[in-house]
Amino acid sequence: MTWIKDKILHAYYMTSIEDRILVERLLNMCVVPYQLESEERMLKLLYLYGTIDEHASKAFVELQKNLILVRRHVTDYLTCIKTFELKSDAERQLSLRISQLTKFLPDPVKASEFLCKFSADLREDKVLMRTMEIIVNPVTDCKTCAEQTNMVLKKLGAPVMTNLYYNTIKILLERTSSLLIDKDALVKLLSILHSVRLDNQDVLNSLGMTKEVALERGLRLVSVLAFVYPSHFSEEQTLTLLIRLLTLVPDKLQPTILTALTYIGKTKPIGQYQSNLMSILVPHCQNMIVKGSPKQAKEAVRCLFTNMNHVLRSQTFMQVVESLKANLEPDNVGYRTAIVALGHIGLCLPEDFKYDMKTIISQKVVKDLLVNTSRTDDDRYKNSDDWCEEGDLPEITRCMIAGMKTTVRWLIGLRNDFKAAQKTYKMLIAFVETGGGFINAKVTTYAILYSIM
Repeated sequence: MTWIKDKILHAYYMTSIEDRILVERLLNMCVVPYQLESEERMLKLLYLYGTIDEHASKAFVELQKNLILVRRHVTDYLTCIKTFELKSDAERQLSLRISQLTKFLPDPVKASEFLCKFSADLREDKVLMRTMEIIVNPVTDCKTCAEQTNMVLKKLGAPVMTNLYYNTIKILLERTSSLLIDKDALVKLLSILHSVRLDNQDVLNSLGMTKEVALERGLRLVSVLAFVYPSHFSEEQTLTLLIRLLTLVPDKLQPTILTALTYIGKTKPIGQYQSNLMSILVPHCQNMIVKGSPKQAKEAVRCLFTNMNHVLRSQTFMQVVESLKANLEPDNVGYRTAIVALGHIGLCLPEDFKYDMKTIISQKVVKDLLVNTSRTDDDRYKNSDDWCEEGDLPEITRCMIAGMKTTVRWLIGLRNDFKAAQKTYKMLIAFVETGGGFINAKVTTYAILYSIM
């Protein structure tokens, strides 16, 4: 029977809005029942996400994104009603908000009629308005959200099929209410992942999966939840558990945690309200940028940039850039990591390292890597196929790809340097025209190189 949950989530790809609503209802009522206590609910959620296939996983993410979208539109709708008396074009603004909301409900014409009635009720009933504001508040916990939703429904008449007003607003509330995750549930979820890492057999048996799969899927789930519910991650206990996992899981799983921390910081930088935790996070990220894999370095740069204020960022990255410069030699084990890290630093902090990056791009990336690269037979792709996985390419080829990406990221960071943009485009075009090298365009290449410098 394990295939049923996949089939349910696959139905979210259907174009019918009724099908999507049914999937959301089944998820909250049956697959991961919202009435369960936090720990049991998180075990169900982790089991779900850990055992569904890739298509179902993408559907789950899409479902969460739609929840954000509907909540945002409902929030705008409520704000418009609250400020109704203050706007000269209030009727037009409200009609626009209602029109946007009807896209998420069956039968848009009838839905529009009932949303107009609901807006009138909200203007007259201040308690109803406050209740709706609690429901859409991103920090409201699951239990409170469910209670407030029931309070709204009690004001809409009898729950019978003929009461179309009740049924329309009920669907809107179902698509708005956050019943899956809250602060307490997140602590339980992260605690479960800590138990998995410690080989707790009771937890692993209840999940029905191996330690490796549970950790990998569990951290991917945390990253999705951080994107959808970043405000629930603001508690010190939650962040402490998450950052502690960063030091305990295998290297290949660390970028997923860094991605989650980046999503959290985009709402409010962690350094602003949990500065003590940054003293733990910063050294780990610095070490990953200099000594980690390219993916670790990339996510560590983004994480630090998002979660630190400008002054601390400059000081922190100044130390990192100096270390990365020493790694910009082809025989260095951290060569590709340094190239990738510098590209993301140039993208995030273009003004802080403007002159350093210009020298690095022109001398180390373009001249030494892209132009003067010498290849041996061992450096060439030997498979007869035209295409392959990136991991199957020779290391020098992967470094050259990273070098081109770094050049473009540096350029995007500059934003308004049109002269550098023109020269970079010419360089990349020449690179494509010569089949990945500049042997047949030596004069043009050095002219471009001189212009970039």
